[in-house]
Amino acid sequence: MTKYQIFTLVLLFLFVSCIENQKKEKEQNTNKSNIKYAQTFAIQDFNGYKKLIVFSRFKGDTIGESFYLLSKNKAVPFSLKNEKIIRTPIEKIIVTSTTHIPMLELINAENSIVGFPHLQHISSPKTRKLIDNGQIKELGSAEQINIETIISLDPDLVVSFNIDALSNTLNPIKRIGIPVITNSDWLENEPLGRAEWVKFFGVLYEKDSLANAQFDKIETNYISLKQKIKQQTTTEYKVLSGALFQDVWYVPAGDSYMAHFLKDGGTKYSWADTKGSGSLPLSIESVLSKAGNVDFWIAPGVFTTKKALLHDSPHYQQIKAFQENNIYAFSKSQHNNKAILFYELAAARPDLVLEDFYHIFHNVDSLQENLHFFQKLIK
Repeated sequence: MTKYQIFTLVLLFLFVSCIENQKKEKEQNTNKSNIKYAQTFAIQDFNGYKKLIVFSRFKGDTIGESFYLLSKNKAVPFSLKNEKIIRTPIEKIIVTSTTHIPMLELINAENSIVGFPHLQHISSPKTRKLIDNGQIKELGSAEQINIETIISLDPDLVVSFNIDALSNTLNPIKRIGIPVITNSDWLENEPLGRAEWVKFFGVLYEKDSLANAQFDKIETNYISLKQKIKQQTTTEYKVLSGALFQDVWYVPAGDSYMAHFLKDGGTKYSWADTKGSGSLPLSIESVLSKAGNVDFWIAPGVFTTKKALLHDSPHYQQIKAFQENNIYAFSKSQHNNKAILFYELAAARPDLVLEDFYHIFHNVDSLQENLHFFQKLIK
């Protein structure tokens, strides 16, 4: 064997060894994710870094988009040279959904927000103070977000939400090297699954312990209240949810987010046995036939009076719950009535939503002021 052949074999051996070492690094150092309920993201621990995987069930995604999180003082391992890297802890972030705001506040990271589209939709007093001080910049609408402003703010990360229009708009941001993660919290059907997205933000800020602790408290509150409702329930009230939109009544399907709340709230939801995680499009005739005699009507939309509801459709007066003034809309708002609190806080605090249902269905002497999100329609 010639010296050239020996040299070639040595190089080949080193190359194969390098590939095998990379494989072992990725295989051996991975621990199980501590995610218990959420289905649309996962966190894996490696020696020296973490892997964040975000899925989009909306698009049938089973592989997910992976990001590798490395502390800013660490060099990028050779095995990750071609991967998507995010340096942690995040110092400046742009978020695009109001559901992100409470998550950041839970880990004391709201001061890192530098931009947001439609600032008027944010209701939290803590974050509104930052807006009033000029710390958080207006980015326009989510569908036509201001790219120039984003670039000028130079964020460490942009967290988008899962709609094609926004994802396509943010492509120039990705091309110049600003990481963009598509948040899919709204695709979670389990109430605790949406709340668990606080761990997603926790890992980005190297505040894993705080995020886990905050979620554990919310989980404990939710499960305790669920058990309390189950033990105290003597009557399963029949419940209707949803409302008409352009002559079609959309009710939550049996596996949906709202259906989970209604089940845990100890009610007899009219479409609890149906399949699917979205909404069922029904005719007004079929809804009235099956649920015209319900005891309660929950979440008909953002209404504040029965008069406004009836103006939307005169058919509503045929419903027993309408006649008996048992209609509750999640219309409580803040910030000069511009921001609906449910849309912002409910995902992070499902225990508060379940507490509302406890008061509505099982604690009839409770005052309206005790409700966090819902408002009884009586006029």
